[in-house]
Amino acid sequence: TAPPPSVGDVVVSDITLVKARINFTTSVNSTGKLYYGETPAFGNVIEFTSPQQTFSIELINLKHTTTYFYGFEMVTQDGDVYAQEVVNKFDTLPQPVVNNVQVEPVLNVDTPTLKITYISNVAIRPTIYLNSSGTSPREVSTSDPFTTEHNVEVSALLPNTPYTIEATGFDSFGNKAVSGLVSATTKDDTKPPTILKFATESKPQTNGKTIIIARVDTNEPTTAILELALGS
Repeated sequence: TAPPPSVGDVVVSDITLVKARINFTTSVNSTGKLYYGETPAFGNVIEFTSPQQTFSIELINLKHTTTYFYGFEMVTQDGDVYAQEVVNKFDTLPQPVVNNVQVEPVLNVDTPTLKITYISNVAIRPTIYLNSSGTSPREVSTSDPFTTEHNVEVSALLPNTPYTIEATGFDSFGNKAVSGLVSATTKDDTKPPTILKFATESKPQTNGKTIIIARVDTNEPTTAILELALGS
C-alpha cells in the first residue's frame, strides 16, 4: 500500500503580535487541513486543496502574548486521510506595555527640562511624545540599548507650561508599547542665579567704627543677602 503523507520540516516563522506562518513539507503530494487554536482542541481550521509537498500557511487575527496549538490532517491524492499525531505549539509576541510613568522637573539647568522615568514589560527603546497647547507636538527618541528601565530628559521646553506626555517605545520587532498619558507643568525658573563677582570694601569712620560695603554681581536680576559674623 502507499505510504501516508507524513509531515516534516515544520518551522513557525514571521511571528508577530497577531500573525504567524507555519511552514512544513509532506513526504508525498497532499492536500489537507491545518488546525490551530488556544487549546489542543484547536477550534480553527485552514484547508488547502492544491496537492503539493511544500506548504507555507499564514495564520492571522491571533492574540498577542498567547500560546497556540496546531496539528495537521493530510489527505493523499487517493483520498486517504492521515492525521498528524504530534500536536505542536508556538507563542505570539508579547504586547509591549509601559508602566509606572513618573515625571519631575530638572533643577539647575539653563532651560526648563523634564525627566521622565518608566518601566516596560519587555525590552524597548524609549520614545517620548510631548504636546502643549499652541505648540507643535514634539517627539524625543533615543538610541539607547533595548531595556526595560527608561530614563529620558527633555530640555528646551517652554517655562511654566503644561505638557501632555506619552511615554512609550518600540521593541526590536517594531511594535509600539501601550502607555497612558500623564501631565506635567514646567517650572518658570529652574536655575538659581550665579554670583559673577563678590568684593568687599572697609571704610573706617571717625567715631571708631567701620562700614563694610559689599558688591555683588549676578547673571540675572536678583535680590541680595549679606551675612556677617565675627571671626574667620
